[in-house]
Amino acid sequence: MAEDPGTALVDQAVGYALLAMAGLRADALARATPCRGWDLGTLCAHLAESLVILRETVTGTPAVRACRPGRDPVAACRTEALRLARAWPAGGDGARPLAAVAATEVAVHGWDIARSLGACRPMPDGLAERLLRAAPALVGGGRAGLFAPPVAWPPDAPPGERLLALLGRRPG
Repeated sequence: MAEDPGTALVDQAVGYALLAMAGLRADALARATPCRGWDLGTLCAHLAESLVILRETVTGTPAVRACRPGRDPVAACRTEALRLARAWPAGGDGARPLAAVAATEVAVHGWDIARSLGACRPMPDGLAERLLRAAPALVGGGRAGLFAPPVAWPPDAPPGERLLALLGRRPG
């Protein structure tokens, strides 16, 4: 049986994000990120909570909040990424549109983390191409509060750079 495309997309995004988080330690949480006004601690807490909400959505089962007081946001991020990948419903037609949302959230914030750590970790072309194809439906006209305005980027740039630029990041 072939792997579900939504499951494969989420798995690939989680793998990329976990690789991007490889050098992330609690002592780096005060570093600035590409997300305006957020430090790494805020970004990790946001990502961990987003992952919990995505997992609740696809499983229909309430989950405990990821960033409870006293919990390490770095550990929460890693744990929740793995939980999301394990919980993703293979073959669930209703979850396929959500796969692009989940994969975009995970991969782009994985890139944000790597960038904040000074790591050059480009998004894999195959992952970025799939997310770039889904991006117009995700971004639509309602960017306010979700994404920064797009930045100009060469149309012949790698797909990861074009995706990041579309979502308001300066990948270069």
